[in-house]
Amino acid sequence: IAGTDIRKNPHELTAPVWDDISILPSCVTELHLVYDDDSAHLSDEQLFFIGGRSGRSLLVGVRDANTLDSTSGDSDNIAEDDIEAELYGDAPPSSTTNKSSEREEWAASYTTTVYDEIVGTGTVVGMDIGVSAASGAAENLEMVSCMGNEWRGSLCIQQRHIQPEIVASFDLPGSPVRGVWTVRCLREYNIGGVMQAADLASLADLSDTFMVVSRDTSTSVFAAGDELQELDRTGFYINGSTIDVGEILGYTRVVQVHTHGLRVVNASGREVQSIGFDQDQAVIAEISDPYVLVRMRSGKTVVFEASSDSGRLREAAVPSYFEGGQVVAASLFEDMHHVLSTNREWAERNKDTLDDQARASGEAMHDGDFDNLYADATVKKRKRGVDPTATQRQSRRKHSDDVFDDLYDEGDSDKSDEEETEDAKDEGARPEDVRGDSPMYVLVLTDSGDLNVLRLPQFECVWTTRRLDNLLDTLVGTQVDGAKLASDSSSDSDEEGTARNHVAAASAAHGRRVDQIQLVQLGGDSITDTHLLVLTTAGEVAVYRAFEHCAHEYTSQRAASHADLQLDSDDSLALRFVRMQHDVLAYDPEYQQKMRRVQARQEKAYAEWEERSKMQAVEKVEEERTARKRAVEKQQREEAMAVADWDEGSDEEVGASDNVVAKAEENIEVSVAAPDDIYADDSTLSKPAQDIPEQPITPSENKPAEDNDIDDAEAALRYPLDLTRKFIVLDNLGGYPAVFVTGLRAVVILAGSKRYARVHPIRVPVKLPPSLQPLEKGFDAEASGLLMPGRPLVGVARFHSRACANGIVVLTQSGTLVVARLPVSAQTARGGIEFDSAWPVRCIPAGTAHGGISTQGGVAFHAGSKSYVAATSSPEPFYIREPNPDIAFRQATEAAEAAGKPVPAPRTVIPEYQRHDLRTTSVPPLVPRFSIDLLSPETFETVDSYMLDVHEHVAAMQTLELESAQAEGGSRALVCVGTGFVLGEDVMSRGRIYVFDIVDVVPLPGRPQTNRKLKLLYTEEVHGVVSAVGELRGNLVMSEGSKLYVRSFANDTLTSFAFLDCHTWVRSAVGLRNFLLVGDVANGLSFVGFQEEGPARLHVLGRDAHACLPIECADFLVLGQQLQLLAADSHGHLHLFVYAPRDVHSFGGQRLLRRGEFSLRSRVVSLRRIIGSSRHVCLAMTFDGSVHAVSMVPEKTYKRLQRINGQLAKAVPPIAGLNPREYRAVPLHRRQNQAPKRTVLDADLLVPVYTNGSVVRQKEAAQRDGTTADRVLKDIVETESVFGIF
Repeated sequence: IAGTDIRKNPHELTAPVWDDISILPSCVTELHLVYDDDSAHLSDEQLFFIGGRSGRSLLVGVRDANTLDSTSGDSDNIAEDDIEAELYGDAPPSSTTNKSSEREEWAASYTTTVYDEIVGTGTVVGMDIGVSAASGAAENLEMVSCMGNEWRGSLCIQQRHIQPEIVASFDLPGSPVRGVWTVRCLREYNIGGVMQAADLASLADLSDTFMVVSRDTSTSVFAAGDELQELDRTGFYINGSTIDVGEILGYTRVVQVHTHGLRVVNASGREVQSIGFDQDQAVIAEISDPYVLVRMRSGKTVVFEASSDSGRLREAAVPSYFEGGQVVAASLFEDMHHVLSTNREWAERNKDTLDDQARASGEAMHDGDFDNLYADATVKKRKRGVDPTATQRQSRRKHSDDVFDDLYDEGDSDKSDEEETEDAKDEGARPEDVRGDSPMYVLVLTDSGDLNVLRLPQFECVWTTRRLDNLLDTLVGTQVDGAKLASDSSSDSDEEGTARNHVAAASAAHGRRVDQIQLVQLGGDSITDTHLLVLTTAGEVAVYRAFEHCAHEYTSQRAASHADLQLDSDDSLALRFVRMQHDVLAYDPEYQQKMRRVQARQEKAYAEWEERSKMQAVEKVEEERTARKRAVEKQQREEAMAVADWDEGSDEEVGASDNVVAKAEENIEVSVAAPDDIYADDSTLSKPAQDIPEQPITPSENKPAEDNDIDDAEAALRYPLDLTRKFIVLDNLGGYPAVFVTGLRAVVILAGSKRYARVHPIRVPVKLPPSLQPLEKGFDAEASGLLMPGRPLVGVARFHSRACANGIVVLTQSGTLVVARLPVSAQTARGGIEFDSAWPVRCIPAGTAHGGISTQGGVAFHAGSKSYVAATSSPEPFYIREPNPDIAFRQATEAAEAAGKPVPAPRTVIPEYQRHDLRTTSVPPLVPRFSIDLLSPETFETVDSYMLDVHEHVAAMQTLELESAQAEGGSRALVCVGTGFVLGEDVMSRGRIYVFDIVDVVPLPGRPQTNRKLKLLYTEEVHGVVSAVGELRGNLVMSEGSKLYVRSFANDTLTSFAFLDCHTWVRSAVGLRNFLLVGDVANGLSFVGFQEEGPARLHVLGRDAHACLPIECADFLVLGQQLQLLAADSHGHLHLFVYAPRDVHSFGGQRLLRRGEFSLRSRVVSLRRIIGSSRHVCLAMTFDGSVHAVSMVPEKTYKRLQRINGQLAKAVPPIAGLNPREYRAVPLHRRQNQAPKRTVLDADLLVPVYTNGSVVRQKEAAQRDGTTADRVLKDIVETESVFGIF
């Protein structure tokens, strides 16, 4: 089922079959490529989009090598016929044999290329939930589903979180860690008397040079590479915490920003320059060659610029509002691909269109027309592989290179750092220091909520948008003059300052404000690959995509004026941003306050733990000193008793005794660890005994965690977490350009080949260092924040070496340094994980030894061995069995005599499935032959298999926890399989029950994944098809025809002790404590009670009122003490029932009351219940591959969200014009003529508005309901947090 199979040859691997075009199409659409010129003729390649019914859809290109040489029209007709014949399998009729042979020769000249692929998760025939083998943690679950059937079958593994592969993990000793950075620096060589760096072409293969780890009071520097070695003597600042580290001057210098200044070092680690901050401290910084942006604790923002001539940093002249504390957030952006264009450049490219619009009467451009949302409609389509702006970009680069030498003309380079800084402040930005077309920008968010884009180095404002903190769907730029902006900011009146304070207070009132911003290019060199990332203080992540758009005011002025006339807004950017949708929701308005208190408790916990360790060492030394003193005194007494003359030698002996004791005390050494070296060896941290005070020392008492809390004001002063950098740009993360976001919920934003930014949450294993675990009962790790799930990651940096290429290094809050990398991606190798999708998904095609997957059994996860068991099938020829019973008896007797087995008794009727085949045809039809396969959890290859009998189909398969006296704990996980024989309508159906266990064995040489085998514990043939299996109080529940049996598994034998007569065909049997939920395919739902005391029996407590629902699967929903019954019918509808015996409408509980219904519009193939702390959640997998989560909510939450849900049903534009109410409503004829029960909330209406909607819309929707957006967001996050285990 997953490629390689060991059944053919255990010692030889079989390569998997990867067929690129073999899919089952559901639709085919032809696409045409048009050239860039006016004559819109077709290209010589035709594109076809083939929509797959199962699995994936393809974009295929078909090219004929003889098309250019052919001039006759008949060849074109033949081409169309042969393409249709290849796609649809219908050959066109031919009149002559010559024409047919010509077509075959012509078809052989086809070249087919797969350009793109859309990964699909349908059609699904089975699903189960298991633990990811990559992490092994119980909270990291994955969904494994079986897609398709026959040879098109495959496995689909889906995970909500990215789970990176851990390469190495280290525990860093010392005080709490706060950040980690890695840098790569090129060495310079003296070539012809000129210092030159190595070739930048080898930068992608260059390993990291240094790794810097910051603590509260110190900094450690490591030599990066295949091994991490701490460096003692470097030019880095190590006596305080580090804010940021980065490369400048073409990767030849490293800049370290610490709390008290800057340091510049070279590739050898030697200090080149040092700049100090006068009576101020840095709190956040960003480095982008050649600029360094630093924000101070006083609110001042400083920008340093590096000179390529002198290789030194100098402070640049900044606008006045940079020094007034009005900057809330700032970041640097390097426009490497020159994608940001001004209004004048946009007008020059669209000159013809603007002239036509100016000549047209009554026609004008409107901002509401979003025809140019992602590309200019007025610009002609580009020819494949040709960039129309390539010449313009080359001229820009050339012009930039020409003025680069004059940009940093500093004159005398021998000036000191202080003189350079003073000169820069006095002179400002000189004309010769200004670039003509700089690709560097700085984004500034002011306290009024406005976002300004300034062009460096002259700090000219080229784009502005109002109230970014509202997180609108579209960010529209306003025409603002940069000089006017600076003057207005420098001369703000008291009223304007008060207005800004009101804006900030309003932002804080709704629980969030913008924390950080970042402009980054992901996945390409076009304007649509530029993304604006916004992070709020509540942990929300907003992703905006850029597109070109010129304002209507500018086009009107340009059309009315002369082309050569200079306009005020010529240099403004033709830019807008549109918000992208994602489903990662994180919201906690008190997150920063919690983290401040956590860090304060963490520091106190570490300090107390260090002090306690010292006290224990001192107590140990005191005990050793006392023991030695007693030993010396004992030795003295023994020597004194041996002296015959007591009077003469008494004084001398006493003096000798005192000398011996004093000499012994002098040799005693006490091992006391310094605060910064609490993890060091005791032998290297010894001190003389005289340094220890003589008074007895008592260890401090362990106070509760709440007594260690620090006041919020003090914590905010000491731990300004709102200024911690949380956007980490990664050029190459496993082959993807990505941005790592640390915060309330760690996420990775990456772009694949489709150039669409995907937002995936990431989970890195967090553990407590072993040095803090042993025998330290007083150390409260959870209270100190070491195990807090809110923000366990405090630092992330790229990591590249031979052992871990294009990976990351993650620093957890507990002080663990984790080196990790992404799993193998689908764009790197077939069968890898596809990250360029809504969820990380991995599709593994069917293997080489079998042709597909069972349409009934599916897949089951075995928790004991953490492996999967799948029901697979392979095609075999079908023959009719011998119908004559006499001939069948004679054949059975001859076969028994030939095999030496007992012959059957006379007149014995041989069953149909045991008779010989009657070979009536030479071309028999093919039928599936089923088998039970054991899959490796790491590679998903088949490691063991159990072949079923011919015509035996898998009807049910599930892993159950059954009671067993041989297992520890009294129960063990066993795989139970129910089958049935399909022999025709005239043969009575029979079935079997199998019980398998998975045992550990010695693996084959070189095949560590073959360390498990299937072990058949029990099998029994029954008188009906076993269509459902379940677990009830540690016992097996199985359906046999129209009966339901409860059987105990003891001594590897199944024993029946209770049964229940059912109706037609039991499709589902789920147990919970002493209750059993039975779903019948024709007679609805039954709620059954199980009595253990006395005679064990099953009795029906309640049934569906009409008992005519075709139930496919059912399960329980639990919220605290409340219980509801969830059932899915074969039409794709969910029904909610409740057992209420005290309700008069239930007739004493005999009828199950209907409480809700919801239409999924697709048949549910599997229901799996996840047990949480206070509620149970059901995951419903539908036939088309979609996953739906159903959970109960408290009544207050339901009433609050139900009113908002009703408002949004009318306010939100529906998808595809579907009525949001009627689309999710069950049709009347499926409702048994009952009134609809609208008690199910549709998260597709609520979540998009409160995850990707603007703050204004959220507040309006909440105010109409009489609540707040903060309350609604907390309700949604609380409900959604249950699914965080994926």
